[in-house]
Amino acid sequence: MSFLESLLLLTGCTVALGILITLSRTLGAVATVLTAGLGLFMARDALLLLAALCFLMTLGAGRQLMPNRRPSRTLDHFDRLRQMTQNAFAVAMVVIAVQYGLYAMQMEAGSVWLTRPSVVDIYLPVTAGISLRAWIEQGVLDHQHPAALVMFLALMASALVTKRAFCSWICAVGFISEVIYRRGHDAVKHGIRVPNWLDSGLRMTKYGVLIWLLTLVLEQPSAELVSYLDSDTHLMADLSQWQQFTHPNVVVMVLLAMLLLLSVVKRNAFCRYFCPYGALMGVLSLLSPFKIRRDRATCLRESEGKDCSKCHQACPSQIPVHRLDTVNVDECHACHRCAQACPQKGALTLSLPGRYLPLKPSVILFMLLMFVAVVPLLSYLSGYWQSSTPEQVRQSILPQLEQMRVLPQAE
Repeated sequence: MSFLESLLLLTGCTVALGILITLSRTLGAVATVLTAGLGLFMARDALLLLAALCFLMTLGAGRQLMPNRRPSRTLDHFDRLRQMTQNAFAVAMVVIAVQYGLYAMQMEAGSVWLTRPSVVDIYLPVTAGISLRAWIEQGVLDHQHPAALVMFLALMASALVTKRAFCSWICAVGFISEVIYRRGHDAVKHGIRVPNWLDSGLRMTKYGVLIWLLTLVLEQPSAELVSYLDSDTHLMADLSQWQQFTHPNVVVMVLLAMLLLLSVVKRNAFCRYFCPYGALMGVLSLLSPFKIRRDRATCLRESEGKDCSKCHQACPSQIPVHRLDTVNVDECHACHRCAQACPQKGALTLSLPGRYLPLKPSVILFMLLMFVAVVPLLSYLSGYWQSSTPEQVRQSILPQLEQMRVLPQAE
């Protein structure tokens, strides 16, 4: 695990435990015990201990610079908290991407001293899928890209609990797409509206991409799964994909140009039209017991007969929330913009059936951090996070990288 990864995960764990402490005294006591236990585990690892010390020093320095600064009450504002979280993760992923780029350059130069950030394996869905099959069907764990499997399972589990909150709260790619839309929307004065028929057709694209990737995963013969995990194609999957995007061919350039254009005129274009993770998480999110639920007795449409559709207008996925009692839609990101826009407090909640246990913003953030920060950290402490492939082996295979397939196929 690289130092930046350690710092990112420790920050996420600290925020998660901090949220737990503020919820109640009982949970605060639990958080204290968990913090002590986590500290004992981290003390066994020099890198994590160094990252923790740096984190505490930075926190202390900030406290000295702003001794009378109190946390802003606007953190209770759902959308503000979501934006702050997404911004922080986007900055972290950009820094880690730069680190990986430097690592790739060092690989080409033949002298590697920078640690490869394992978290980049989150962008290897086919690798994760084949690793999952090998584990289930052959009982063999992938030790070349273990972080791919860990992050894949963590994201899918998060969809079962918090729907697609990862997409609107944490995903760096979704954040970049949203920033492009905001800048483009400001530049295009009159706006460009994507027709409904075209929007519906494009929405199916991500499911087509998902089916294609699932085909690549499932077409691998069960008897060859273990041998594939030891193949050069699998060992170099991350570098192959990196080369594909840093040295794009005409097809990739055209696709990126189309994505950029769509992102300018359509909000969350990548998430809505192309992301296979979003497609799979959307399907799994339908199984989540937590959904946006509308209280007819409180909603202005039923209680006062007003033609109110502020929730629908605020929804980035254009879901007709004002007409639904329960939003059971795969495009719902659990961003809570609809509830925030609602003039009647409590009319819309992200809750269990019967409107039980409505989730506060801090609770959603806590759940997400448990999946994307605590789970990877525990995986690292258990010894299943860092690739076991020596850098010398990867360097010896590097000259054949251009002849390798970016994605696997059955022999």
